[in-house]
Amino acid sequence: MTETAWLLCGLAVPFALANWWSRTAHRQVVEWITKPTVTALILGVALAVDPTSTSMRTAFVIGLSFCLIGDIALMLPADLFVVGLGAFLIGHIAFVVGFLLPGHPNVALANVGILVVAVAILIVGRRILRSVFTGSPQLGLPVSMYLLVISAMVVAAFSHGVWWGIAGAAVFFASDTLLAVNRFVQPFARAEVAIMITYHLALFGLAFSLFG
Repeated sequence: MTETAWLLCGLAVPFALANWWSRTAHRQVVEWITKPTVTALILGVALAVDPTSTSMRTAFVIGLSFCLIGDIALMLPADLFVVGLGAFLIGHIAFVVGFLLPGHPNVALANVGILVVAVAILIVGRRILRSVFTGSPQLGLPVSMYLLVISAMVVAAFSHGVWWGIAGAAVFFASDTLLAVNRFVQPFARAEVAIMITYHLALFGLAFSLFG
């Protein structure tokens, strides 16, 4: 980690805390300020670190940039869910590419990742898809594609073998699962806070994996 990366990381933490508070206190203006700022600062961390692979860093910068676009789309008053979903889908494709670019995949860990994803889909994913196809059939294909791509991202992170990346990808999967359950299956208390906490932890993990 460079000094600039540490500085940006330090700045991201209070903005993340403020964002979490904004979801419990229902302060929309604070959310509008803090949500994209956290992602932008973590994007800055990715740009500022001394990476183990410059090509991986390039892919991750693209991925984080699309996460920023998705953040803005999903927090606006207009219903831009499909736009946000598409932005994050492209972001996850970039993360998959980034995890695979260094080469030398860990096949054993990749198999663990496949098992983890398969169990998650069997336990929760099937329920989400069933609810989507029943209640919002027009979103069935986009959500199915998204589930496939984020699952591939988790497996790619396991194959890369850096624990920061594995943790980041797994928590990202958990965050999006919480979002999908809350939106399509059954709303639950403190959902927005839980989604944002896991989302921010995921972004930190992905950024830290660049030098891990």
